[in-house]
Amino acid sequence: MMQQIQQIPSLQEASLNARSLFSNCPFIVTLERGTCSARATELLVQHAFDQKENPPIIHVESFELALREVQKSINALIFVPDIHELGRELVMRRDFDFVQSASFVLDNPPIYLARSSSSLIVKERVGTYASLETIAGLAGFGLGRKLCQLVKAKSTQEAARMVHAGEVEFAITNEAGVASYSLNIVKELKHMKIIWKCFRFNGGVE
Repeated sequence: MMQQIQQIPSLQEASLNARSLFSNCPFIVTLERGTCSARATELLVQHAFDQKENPPIIHVESFELALREVQKSINALIFVPDIHELGRELVMRRDFDFVQSASFVLDNPPIYLARSSSSLIVKERVGTYASLETIAGLAGFGLGRKLCQLVKAKSTQEAARMVHAGEVEFAITNEAGVASYSLNIVKELKHMKIIWKCFRFNGGVE
């Protein structure tokens, strides 16, 4: 993992590369605001482009919707975390180019195990937690009891909403999810460095 990270540019290096590589980029697709994906994409754009020349950023609720959206225009971009299965899929597809020079490593913001500020929880939901499947294992056993059931979420923000709505007892989310839905932090989870892989839709042209 460390060797792989060393081969990927920093945010600053990727930003310099992006200025020339993506002058014809019609838009960039990412997840909803508040997610780590949106944060990473917005940081790259802020560093790479003059404010007047920023390509539009389209926010969607899931990577499934993001994939559908990015295929609407040639040269559209999407940044995918290396821990997500979509990155592995796009590397193999003819209609996407993996652009390593515009990919980058970024310290992820803190990720938390959080619960509702309300003490009320339906008995059937005790021990349930919502999370992106790729980071669900971060919950561990730090509660003194095992979290018995994972309810898959499409983003950290959806996980927080599920707790807020009383659908699960816990969520793995970030500071935006905690703040937006007035959750109580149970514990901070493992710090991560994320490789954000840049993919360009080429329309399947050889």
